[in-house]
Amino acid sequence: MRKTILEVPNEIHNQAASSQALTLSDQRLILLLLPVAVNAQIQITLKNSFIEKFKDRATIDSTFTVDKAHKSPNPGSKDGDLHVAGRAPEIGLPTVSEIMNAKDEDGAVQTIHSAEQTHKSV
Repeated sequence: MRKTILEVPNEIHNQAASSQALTLSDQRLILLLLPVAVNAQIQITLKNSFIEKFKDRATIDSTFTVDKAHKSPNPGSKDGDLHVAGRAPEIGLPTVSEIMNAKDEDGAVQTIHSAEQTHKSV
């Protein structure tokens, strides 16, 4: 049985034909996601020199400082990659990099985790 906690007008709740009730767990989910929705208005301004330098490239060679890496690569059924958050002075923005098929690249994964612990660039 669903207990009514909050009545939400239909134009807010999926434009339903009549007002819908939210349970406590629904309400908590909205409160959890609300700051994300409010703060999603992000604007990034790139320098023209950056655009000109990298406009025809898909990759950037850089000195990468690892801030956080997943503990292990994704399973092979997903993509087998390892995602890594970090920074590079050549880019000037927080960046996410990826080791493709990291499930098969133990040495590269160890290098990333070592750099994460020591805060040294790779």
